[in-house]
Amino acid sequence: FLANYLILVIPVGAAIYFSEKCPFRRILLLAMLGTFYYALILLFSLGAFAGLLAGALFISALVLIENLRLKSFIFRPRFFAKMLVLILLFAALSMNLPAITAKTSSSIAWRNGAANRMMSYRAAYRMMRDNPIRGVGIGNFKYKYPEYRGTFLGVRQMYVDSAILDKEREKHAHSDPAQVWSETGIFGLAAFMLMLFVIYKTGITIFFKSFDSGRKLFIAGLLGGITGFFVHSTLSFPMHVTPNGFLFWTFVGLLFAQ
Repeated sequence: FLANYLILVIPVGAAIYFSEKCPFRRILLLAMLGTFYYALILLFSLGAFAGLLAGALFISALVLIENLRLKSFIFRPRFFAKMLVLILLFAALSMNLPAITAKTSSSIAWRNGAANRMMSYRAAYRMMRDNPIRGVGIGNFKYKYPEYRGTFLGVRQMYVDSAILDKEREKHAHSDPAQVWSETGIFGLAAFMLMLFVIYKTGITIFFKSFDSGRKLFIAGLLGGITGFFVHSTLSFPMHVTPNGFLFWTFVGLLFAQ
C-alpha cells in the first residue's frame, strides 16, 4: 500500500519544489522526490503510475489555464529550468523500468494476482447488474464474492462451502467505485461522485481565487495528489485501507483549509 502514499505525496512535493527559493532546500526536495519516485518504480504498480500521470496532467492543465488567463503566471525561465531538472531526474531513474517490468510481469505471483483481480472486477460487475439500485449491502462484497466466483468457474457450491471456512474469500473488488456501486447501489455511487465533485469544485475555486503563486502551486499539488489517488482507486482499494484513507482525507482537509 506504499504506492497509495507516494501518489499523494509526490505531486505535493513537486509543487513545493517549484515554489521553493532556497537552493539547498530545493536539492533536498529533489532527493526526496527521486527517492519516492524510484520506490514507486520498484513497487511496479501500474495503477499507481496511471494515477501519478493523471495527477501530473491535472496540475499541468491548471497551470496552463491560469497562465493563459493572467498571462503572467509561473511560465518563466527559472520555472522551466526547475521543470527540466525534475524531468531529467525522473527520466534517469526510469532507465531500469523496462528490466523491472519484464522481471515482475513474468513472475507467477504477478500473473496470479492479475487473474484474481480480473475475477474480482467480473464479480463486482455482476453484483451491480443483479442489484443496480440497492446493491448487495455495505460490507457484503466478501460474502457474495465466493458465489459469483464459483459461478464463473462452474463450481458454485464448492466455493460457497469453502467461503464458510474463509477460503477463497476476496474482501475487496480492487476498485473503490465498483465496490461502492456493488454494495450500495446507484444512489451510493451518486453520493460518492457528489463527494468528489464538491472536493474538485472547492479546490479549483480556491486555486483561481488565490493571488500567491506559491499557494496556487501547493493547491495544484494537493489536487494532483487527490486526482492520482482517485485514479488509482479505480484499479485498487486505497479508500478501504485505513492509513491510506486517513492520508487522503488529511489532504482534502489541507485543501479546504486554504
